[in-house]
Amino acid sequence: MYKRHVFSEGFDTPSVKQFTFWAIVLSLIDCVLSFSGNSILMSLSDVILLLSALACALVYIHIICLVCNNSPQRLSALQNVGKLAFSLYILQSIVGIVLLRYFAPQWQQELDRIGYFSIAMIYSMVQLGLAHVYLRYFNQGPLEKLWRYLVSKCA
Repeated sequence: MYKRHVFSEGFDTPSVKQFTFWAIVLSLIDCVLSFSGNSILMSLSDVILLLSALACALVYIHIICLVCNNSPQRLSALQNVGKLAFSLYILQSIVGIVLLRYFAPQWQQELDRIGYFSIAMIYSMVQLGLAHVYLRYFNQGPLEKLWRYLVSKCA
């Protein structure tokens, strides 16, 4: 996709329409299967969800390209998160484990998709803010720095 300039120009209109169609259709199929009550259909729902996620990701790529319009400063908040991706990923895993195993283990049984989505959105906003503040004082994340140090020692 990089060689085809997808990340700078986006997709052509027919492709975007096709991705959007499949994202909607597969998401609807996933919803129907996941609420069917049949364990086999619910398991199949997980596979359909993955395919739906791929189609959605392609639509998101196109939308981000349109929003940015080759102006990198437009999405600097996302770029900040990208600069700390490894550190934020590990922090997210730690926070998720602490939250769902120690502080509120009952949420694993009580939460539905909307509950998990709400947690994900709130934590995403926290990460955007955290990345912005962190990069005011440091050039790279702690795990990114450790990674570079270890790679330089092993090379």
